[in-house]
Amino acid sequence: MDTSAELVEILIDTLRFTKIRGHLNLSDPYSEWTSYEAIAKELDGHLEAAKIGSADIERLWIIFAPTAGLNEIVTDEGEGEYLSLADRFDHFYKSTKGTE
Repeated sequence: MDTSAELVEILIDTLRFTKIRGHLNLSDPYSEWTSYEAIAKELDGHLEAAKIGSADIERLWIIFAPTAGLNEIVTDEGEGEYLSLADRFDHFYKSTKGTE
């Protein structure tokens, strides 16, 4: 699988994950998003960019980082699935940097 296709799959799965109510706590003061729609809008933008090979990998790294982005607002209910998504992104990110 080429890297663009891999990232597209990760983002599609992440979008699906974020649409499940109960997986995220948007009232958390650390959330940079105020609604599910805001998260979807940002992820949709990254998805469209990934489809044409121009994704902002560094911004995505922040979204999936262990102490930022989505990790800050994932609930216990969504934690297992989120960790799997974050792990997939981490492997993707390292492969783009040549460290994996």
